[in-house]
Amino acid sequence: MTKVTLILGSPRKGGNTETLAEAFLSSSEKTARVDRFRLQEMDFSGCTDCRQCWSQGGPCVIEDGLKPLYASLKDSDAILFASPLYWYSWSGPVKTLWDRFLPFAYGDKPGAFTLEGKKAILVSAAGDAEGSCFQGLLFSFRRSCSLLKMTIAGEFCFTGLHGRDEASKRSELLQKLRLAGQSVL
Repeated sequence: MTKVTLILGSPRKGGNTETLAEAFLSSSEKTARVDRFRLQEMDFSGCTDCRQCWSQGGPCVIEDGLKPLYASLKDSDAILFASPLYWYSWSGPVKTLWDRFLPFAYGDKPGAFTLEGKKAILVSAAGDAEGSCFQGLLFSFRRSCSLLKMTIAGEFCFTGLHGRDEASKRSELLQKLRLAGQSVL
């Protein structure tokens, strides 16, 4: 069974980004186990660049709400990053989390694990009308995945999603994501 870690970066429950991510996952309900992490509801702080990664047996020395997420990442086959587009990049909670991925670039200590070879999937929604609005987000996603040696398995960025439940009204997008999820997972 495929193991997926879903990272929800939107503060809106049931909003466009979550609707799109769940459509992606829906076709693999019987073949995948999904751990869902709603960052808005988690208590975690930013990286302090202390460079103590892996020194205490875990990825990070900061004692906060990321421990369950780190455990999920270790066993995951795929990581689905779902973030609305905020100022042409990640939402704040996802950006903060990416900074906390530093230990996975330096997994050379006892007990360390990396994200190398894991599938990375991006799902994002924007109110903007032009796809070029995603350039900053895509740059960050691609460079981060390259540094961490993750395999990009899909990038699904959709424009024109203004209203809170706009994605749920766009059956063609949801079907596209269901088919993509079936193919990728």
